[in-house]
Amino acid sequence: MTSSEQSLSLRPKASDIPHPIPSLTEHGLGPRLAVTTELLTEMQIFYPDFIMRVEQVALILIVDMREFDHDDGLLSTENWTPPDLKTRLLNASPFCKHYMLHLNPNNLENYSWRHALYRAPLKQPEFTDELIEQADWETIKLSMYYEIRFETEPDLQDLSYPEEESAKCRKRDKDDHNDATGNLEGSCLDVADVDILDDILSATELGKSHKAWNMMLVDPELYEYLVQGLCAFNFETIEEIEKPTTHDDDHNDEDVHVVLRFYWMPSLTPRFNQVTTVEDMKTIATEFNAFIALGSPPPDGFPESITTPKSGDLVRLLRTREEAQKLKSAVKIHWSCIAYTALCGGVGLAHFMTGMDQGDGSLQPRDEEFRQEAARDGLRDGAANSAQVIQ
Repeated sequence: MTSSEQSLSLRPKASDIPHPIPSLTEHGLGPRLAVTTELLTEMQIFYPDFIMRVEQVALILIVDMREFDHDDGLLSTENWTPPDLKTRLLNASPFCKHYMLHLNPNNLENYSWRHALYRAPLKQPEFTDELIEQADWETIKLSMYYEIRFETEPDLQDLSYPEEESAKCRKRDKDDHNDATGNLEGSCLDVADVDILDDILSATELGKSHKAWNMMLVDPELYEYLVQGLCAFNFETIEEIEKPTTHDDDHNDEDVHVVLRFYWMPSLTPRFNQVTTVEDMKTIATEFNAFIALGSPPPDGFPESITTPKSGDLVRLLRTREEAQKLKSAVKIHWSCIAYTALCGGVGLAHFMTGMDQGDGSLQPRDEEFRQEAARDGLRDGAANSAQVIQ
């Protein structure tokens, strides 16, 4: 199926499969609509022209409801100022797009992705009291952006090996990629509830996540769908090993199972950078739930066999207790970014999501490029059939 490490023992019935995005259920959607209205009202007091677009709505739909809690939620209108909230709402898309770019190493050579390749922050005047007194706001803003940039220490050991495939994967372990991820690290907590600076990213060490705990073997056919966002793994639990799988012969008392749940993802109507109202949120939920009603099937053309992965399948990965916590964080990032991408209609089209030019920190919408390419090449658009997964 998907991995030489996994067990096929538990294949739940469709009715027993947890909804992949609970906020889209009948009982889950209402509270999200309410907090969307609350956030928009609060934002427009400070920014009268602010409007919710699909990228902001997608974040509202994937985070835990506690993030809106007035005690300590990251999207609480009581705890955070409109500028803070605006940053969180706008920067989620660049973070997820950065993840999707590097999910497939081949994207780095893909013409469609070349606009998203890293551009280092451009040197700016030093951020000083004198600058604040004399410069215009745009200059001050650029100076602030440059001042807080993420900088990997120079002359760290290069992790690349000469072997072609290993080098392709490890290309992401260079200074530029480390800095590109670091400049977006704050959004990881917003999107996935993971502090990426804890165990995954460091300015003083390359390749912290390029370890065995962060890898699993995936069937080549499934891999082609995985890197497009057509399927994903969600973290389920960490459990003691009561019944070893056929791949657990060498386990010991320090090992546990990290349990993941597999889902196929739908190709929803692309809504890149589109204004999105609460009524539109209901439409997104309807489209997604139409796919769920069909049993969350694999895409047309995926080879059918007795081992074809089905939505809801559980995967057990053998890890040490320490590794399990790190893998949990990595999978939460993986799942959140792909779920976010799906809600934007970006499955297979993630290069059209709003990104960031890290040269100056400006957002880079790609909705116009999508419309032009859709008209020319017949990409899915408009009232696409949400129940059909299209490559």
